[in-house]
Amino acid sequence: MTAEFYALKGMLLAQIGRSDEANKAFSSAVQLHDTLVKAWALWGDYLEQVFTKDSRQISVGVSAVFWLLSYDDERSSLATAVSKYSVDVPPIQWLPWIPQLLTCLVRNEGKLILNLLSQVGRMFPQAVYFPIRTLYFTLKFEQLERYMSTELAAA
Repeated sequence: MTAEFYALKGMLLAQIGRSDEANKAFSSAVQLHDTLVKAWALWGDYLEQVFTKDSRQISVGVSAVFWLLSYDDERSSLATAVSKYSVDVPPIQWLPWIPQLLTCLVRNEGKLILNLLSQVGRMFPQAVYFPIRTLYFTLKFEQLERYMSTELAAA
């Protein structure tokens, strides 16, 4: 309950514009109870708002990387942070995020995310296999549609 209180305190501080104190409150919440999904989600939402509002400062984005991988810069700073900090996270915690991780594979940060997916796949092969299979067939179907449309346009 204390962790949830700190998360709500962080949300209140964020709404009144006290960002340093809000970050400290969110940090305290997740340190007290590191599996409290509500605290992580509130903190991630807050950091996304700060990141998109403040001209996409990479230093802020590194703290909420998973929500923000689509905004990554040329140097893949956010993807590098995910790769660096994902080592200590148990693979079971990544299972709900497999579809999002797979969509990262087709973007620039794919090389860094591949290691994380490999770790999860070793422990939970079926959980990774079926989304990969779905993504493969989706991409294959899209490629076939593009090929057919260029063939029709050329004819």
